[in-house]
Amino acid sequence: MICTSLKTLCALTVAALAASPVLAFTASNYMRVNPVNTSVFEVVARGGARPGDYWCAAAEYLLYKGSTNATQRIYLVRELGAAETANRRSAAQFSLQAPSGVDTNPGVTMSVQRVGENLSAAMARDQCYDRDWRWKP
Repeated sequence: MICTSLKTLCALTVAALAASPVLAFTASNYMRVNPVNTSVFEVVARGGARPGDYWCAAAEYLLYKGSTNATQRIYLVRELGAAETANRRSAAQFSLQAPSGVDTNPGVTMSVQRVGENLSAAMARDQCYDRDWRWKP
């Protein structure tokens, strides 16, 4: 085996891989997305993130996984707060399932502060183009 002569390096590599979130996804705006459970996932902020960045990452994650189509609603199920899946101060949790007991009528502003807020996957994905210079002609 290749690792016999490099046991220390292999052990460190295995430890690093075990410690990293293997199921994490990085959106085009560099936001990380981690599954929380089978129906909820968390978008973890990077510095200077705005609400549209969270929605963009949520849509890209679902589209990448093949979990949704353009008309499917994406729901905010936990407002902006400390991350549950990473050591970060800002994260929001989303799901394809509407949270129970809250108003799910879409608001007039895109928010990561109001549980029940929702956008179609297409509208959320459109937020990716606002500030990402790579997509501008």
